[in-house]
Amino acid sequence: YDEALKRLVHCPDALVAVMSCWPRDIFSRAALQDHLRRSIPELRGVSVDTLSQDDRYRAEALALLTESDDPELAAKLLFDLGSSEVFQLLGRNMVPAASEASAEVERIAGVAKANLKRLFQIDDKKACELAVDCRSLIPVEDVVAALQSCDNRWRHEYLKQLFAKDEVAGSGFHMQMVRLFAEYEPAGLLGFLRASERYPLEDALGVCQQRGLREEE
Repeated sequence: YDEALKRLVHCPDALVAVMSCWPRDIFSRAALQDHLRRSIPELRGVSVDTLSQDDRYRAEALALLTESDDPELAAKLLFDLGSSEVFQLLGRNMVPAASEASAEVERIAGVAKANLKRLFQIDDKKACELAVDCRSLIPVEDVVAALQSCDNRWRHEYLKQLFAKDEVAGSGFHMQMVRLFAEYEPAGLLGFLRASERYPLEDALGVCQQRGLREEE
């Protein structure tokens, strides 16, 4: 296994693909880390935007190897690279511990909170799922604030999924959900209005009248 992975350093996209599915205990992490560090530039102080595509893959592989020793650093590097592997890393380190957050989990959650917009830019569907599953570590207020300047559909989908899992968690944003449903998913608005009572009735009626949604009135 070690020799096969060493050779894949010269084909780094394949290396990342293999590492994503191979168990970490069947090869020497230290040996592969050393080989990767010798094959790419020193990453400290270097913008990943200046790396070649092959070196970006090598840096991604190095981040995956670093997870066991320093998941916080690994997460930061994957965010910088815009790698979808960050979802698996955050899922492994946050989702199982969402109810009992250790100091290490809190640090990783801090990295996720600092990069919420980036998380949605990488993959908005996976970001919605992760943010909802980790709502005890990533406050709803933080997600909504981070998405204010983004595509409103991301906020709509996030709040909708959150409501389906936990009606109370996003209760302060139900009026915002009325507006988002009216704009992006009017067919689902009536069901939401019936399911929630946490919005000003007059304001909701005004949104329906403004949008010409007769049945919802």
